[in-house]
Amino acid sequence: MSLVALATAIALNAMPDRTKTPGAMRADIGVTEVCTIKWGQDRRHVTARMKRDVLKAYAGRITCKAGQCEIDHLVPRELGGADDVLNLWPEPYDGPWGAHAKDKLENCMHVRVCDTLKMSGKVAGQRMLDDYQWQMASDWPLAYRALISAEGSCIR
Repeated sequence: MSLVALATAIALNAMPDRTKTPGAMRADIGVTEVCTIKWGQDRRHVTARMKRDVLKAYAGRITCKAGQCEIDHLVPRELGGADDVLNLWPEPYDGPWGAHAKDKLENCMHVRVCDTLKMSGKVAGQRMLDDYQWQMASDWPLAYRALISAEGSCIR
């Protein structure tokens, strides 16, 4: 994606506000758990109240109409992101940096972390996980440009 597309997404307020959503990680899991938990089959702990609080915090900045966005984790659960309002934001589906693009990056990072764990061990896998958590919290579109090909596949 181009810098123009990123600037457009920011102008449309489609990116998380780092003062409201700095990202938060689970302290109770490491790389081994990240690679063994069946994500999507486990229980999310995001309540309706948490979703309302996030929407209220973003009121006037990101309009989240039904079917146009989701309350998403900035640092994804499959990378150890916490079910915490500090890690949630209303993410639009549309646009170059919408939810579908971020989902591709999340899946790619998860595979890369778990491949590293298998091939290089726990220390290398944990380092990569820590780095990816930081990248997601600080500038996930930059990470996307580095890890997702122009065709939309994970660079491995």
